[in-house]
Amino acid sequence: MPSPNKRQGLPLYYGAGTSGTWSPPKQGYGAVGNFGLSIQRSRSGFFAVPSNKRKTPGSAAKVLRMVTAISLALLLFMLAYMQLNLTGSADAASDRMDRSTPRSSKADANTADAGAAAANADAANQAAAAAAVPPAEPPAGGYPAPTLQHLVLVAGHAVYTGVDYALAAKETSWFLEPYQQIPGQAQTFLDHIKLGIEAAAADPSALLLFSGGQTRQAAGPRSEGLSYWMVAEAAGWYGHQDVRSRAFTEEHARDSFENVLFSLCRFFELTGHYPAKITAVSYTLKQQRFEQLHRAAVRFPAAAFHFIGTPVPEGATGAAAGEAATVAAFQRGPYGCSGSLLQKKARRDPFAVGPPHPSRCPAMAGLLKFCSHKQYTGEVPWETSGKPAAAAAAGAGGGSSEGGGGGSSKGGLLPAGRRSSRSGIYT
Repeated sequence: MPSPNKRQGLPLYYGAGTSGTWSPPKQGYGAVGNFGLSIQRSRSGFFAVPSNKRKTPGSAAKVLRMVTAISLALLLFMLAYMQLNLTGSADAASDRMDRSTPRSSKADANTADAGAAAANADAANQAAAAAAVPPAEPPAGGYPAPTLQHLVLVAGHAVYTGVDYALAAKETSWFLEPYQQIPGQAQTFLDHIKLGIEAAAADPSALLLFSGGQTRQAAGPRSEGLSYWMVAEAAGWYGHQDVRSRAFTEEHARDSFENVLFSLCRFFELTGHYPAKITAVSYTLKQQRFEQLHRAAVRFPAAAFHFIGTPVPEGATGAAAGEAATVAAFQRGPYGCSGSLLQKKARRDPFAVGPPHPSRCPAMAGLLKFCSHKQYTGEVPWETSGKPAAAAAAGAGGGSSEGGGGGSSKGGLLPAGRRSSRSGIYT
């Protein structure tokens, strides 16, 4: 048996039955651990001598992959650097342009712009509000009441929540605010309904409109206007059945000003024109508010505007103080679009119904959108139609609001113009 050579290599033996020849492994190393084996030949045989270097298969491929990855990283870095330089150049150019404008010129320009905006605030408000609105097209079936000229407006004050409209005189049939929960409150609603029906019955050219939106969340999405119409229906229109075909609802209003404003728009929707005369029905405590503030805000002629009222219930307290506060608020902001009046309207619109769209009455678009503490000076259709409302009112039918129930003292009703000294908060 051959012995290991002096280099202490690992002896390799001839395999049994072989011819005594041997071929070294490919790549010149074996598989003993991770060490390369150097194959050497001596007189006594072949020996595998461990090499001094630790080798790993495919090292050249790994190096190539590493070089490629580094190259790609460098390329990406260069691209990002170039992009930053381009952006920085653009920003620098913009800064240079800004610096080239004197600061005093900028300040003067800003001051001039602010002054012009302040000087033209109201004019711009009115112009924007009266922006072009497409003319209203008649309903496919025609206007429901094209010949009527006199608007009889009954302002709503509560939502009916009962199931039997024959019980409308009971307070439990209505959703009442705490200040309304007093004996006789429900009867005042019926008195207003009856007054409106009688005023419309006295004038064949009158259109009766019950006005009031979905103002109480706890009452559900039911409107004051529809509540009053249903009560009138259950009461047989108090003996004036002919009024039924001329009675409608307005279901957007959230306060007394909107009772007037939105009823004017609703009248146009139903007739195709605007009223020549208005008769408003509410509490006598509110007569000043309707006649002097709301009428003036929409610029309806005083001679063509009439009021019928009833007193507040005897048990109500604080009405005079409450009305004084509301009148003062409307004097500060006649269009009710700021302060406590705006907050009240927000509370009274729990179902987000909002106002009617200006396209429903295009000639009122500017007035519907107007918001200012000053008087609206844009066009209003009852002044620009070529036939002043006050003159048209004289021939708008034989009946008058005073003759339509204002002089009756039944059921606690008061003649038109009389005021009640009783108290209660009615806003």
